[in-house]
Amino acid sequence: MFDSLLSSFLKKSDDEPFIAVDIGTSAIKILSVMPTGDRFARQGYKLVGVGVAPTPAGAVNNNAVVKPEAVGKAIRTLIDANDIKGERTTFAVPAPAVFTKRITIGYCEPKDLEKNITFEAGNYIPHTIEAVHLDYQIVKVHGTSSMDVLLVAVKNEIIDSYAAALQQADLIPAIADVDSFALENMFEISYPEERAKTVALLNIGSRYTNVSILQDGQSLFAGDVGVGGRLYTDALCEALHMTPAEAEKIKAGETPSGYDESVVAETFDRTTEHIAAELQRQIGFFWNAAATDRSIEGIYVCGGAAQIPGLVEEIGVKTGMICVAVEPFRWIEWNSQFDEDLIKEVMCSMGVSVGLAIRRFGDKKQAQARIGVNG
Repeated sequence: MFDSLLSSFLKKSDDEPFIAVDIGTSAIKILSVMPTGDRFARQGYKLVGVGVAPTPAGAVNNNAVVKPEAVGKAIRTLIDANDIKGERTTFAVPAPAVFTKRITIGYCEPKDLEKNITFEAGNYIPHTIEAVHLDYQIVKVHGTSSMDVLLVAVKNEIIDSYAAALQQADLIPAIADVDSFALENMFEISYPEERAKTVALLNIGSRYTNVSILQDGQSLFAGDVGVGGRLYTDALCEALHMTPAEAEKIKAGETPSGYDESVVAETFDRTTEHIAAELQRQIGFFWNAAATDRSIEGIYVCGGAAQIPGLVEEIGVKTGMICVAVEPFRWIEWNSQFDEDLIKEVMCSMGVSVGLAIRRFGDKKQAQARIGVNG
């Protein structure tokens, strides 16, 4: 969304790939791709570089990077270890830190729009204009009478904290986006055949889950649910007094020796049922808020926690809908220089990264915006 964050870099050649950097509470993911094909063929991409590493402990808190030096060092180490070239980055801020709202204003010419939007935004944003990075997207023009516009605002200190971490890694923060918007970018290029349907797109992270209701390729409603993979870690550590590292092994499908397998299974299943039930409830709420008369035809799930055994299946059971794991690399090719097993292991968690990696300057100026609403 935030193409204008560092407009001085618009003069750089767009042939240079961006490095997508997704800084999460539990993992840092980097990705670089190059477009393939031509304007007469369906757009595909070639993998240039990919890497995943744990986020330094306590480095991300309250949706901000509170230890930029530690995060910057981790990013630089990850980039160097995977021999990824380049400086320009796209990065995401977490949706819970972002204010978005669709508003209707009187029609105005493009040259007057920024001034009018700045004035109108003051009536909706719960902060002063000076305290936020503000962006907007025209959604729909109703003749010469009015226009629908998507407002997006992030507090300066949130954006600045992520930019500072990237600068510590000797990178240039060029485009900022919202993780839920990036996820929709990924789905749009990965699943064009689903464009005409009404679907729910879930990104299950460590501490929260992005939920978007998409219809005809546009987002009707997007929000966040406070459940994620961390619940398994907390529940297992509390019930069996195990270490977080041991709990992570169980989440990956292993059972450490020395623990009662029946208690492990009971705790694990109870957590799976709780997460699936909460997501089922919230999907229903978001669908009602989307005010559509069409039913959801399928649920697509990605994120690191989507790989936890049985979770995707339980969401399908709870909702009674077709529920499948997303393949973010569906239209990305890679050659033998990459470890195929490692890529398959991390792929499901790379949805936001793919959506960031395909961004280019000005790519949203002519496109009709997807609508994300959580404020």
